[in-house]
Amino acid sequence: MATIKVKQITYIIAIIFSVSVYGQEFSKSDFVKTDWFVNNENGAFMKSDTLKFIKYSNKALDDEYIKYKEYELQYLGHGYFVELDFKRGRKMNYRFRVNNSATGFDFKKCRWDFDKKTSIISIYRDDELMMKIKPIKRKKIKIESRLAKDGGFLETTEITFSRIK
Repeated sequence: MATIKVKQITYIIAIIFSVSVYGQEFSKSDFVKTDWFVNNENGAFMKSDTLKFIKYSNKALDDEYIKYKEYELQYLGHGYFVELDFKRGRKMNYRFRVNNSATGFDFKKCRWDFDKKTSIISIYRDDELMMKIKPIKRKKIKIESRLAKDGGFLETTEITFSRIK
């Protein structure tokens, strides 16, 4: 009798865990009009099976060269990252960064689609599919920021994606 209850409790815990980690729901509004940075050390953005997108949440109020005040280099431990700006109308800015030097692609040539049934994001460049990714986990993180109060840390969002193609 006790063995059956232990199995039932274990089963219930497994269901709760799977729903909380893998059952997170995502919508197009989670991405439209948002900017993110992604690790690209050793070409990780194009090669890795999982990608962690960190949301820019602390926009600068001035016209400095650096639009945001998060310290990507300190967070990632290096200066190789990709910036993705999900614009309205499925347009996208897409830039490789190496220590704040950027190589960008014209947003007219880059676009993104969100499939609301599967939550898969397709990213296109020059009308060619570049990648398909699926968000699987969202969590709050703290990142150092030059504009943050309370000791220099800002709470933002990190979303883990699984590469589909």
